Amino acid sequence: MLNVIVLYGTGGMGKTQLALEYVYQYYHKYSSTFWVNAASVQTTILGYTQIMKQLIQCHGRLSEDYAGIGRLLDMAGKLDSTGLFTISLESDGQHVDAVFCSGRK
Repeated sequence: MLNVIVLYGTGGMGKTQLALEYVYQYYHKYSSTFWVNAASVQTTILGYTQIMKQLIQCHGRLSEDYAGIGRLLDMAGKLDSTGLFTISLESDGQHVDAVFCSGRK
């Protein structure tokens, strides 16, 4: 079951404190917790790009089956044998601007 929680509102309302308390009390119910800075479109894209990179790196350390990882992330054919994001079609260009390079460090 996918659990997604979004907190939004003006500054100073206690969103961060509420989120920290929730994570502290319920972390055991989730496999991962990610924080995304949604202050702008650019920071939101960067945040999700970093999450994708972390997922690829983590799964790569477990199996190194990058074809399988690509399928899990709905990116079949987009990861090379080392986990790097590859461009295979002209239409991928727009996607690449947001994704950057997602290989292992």
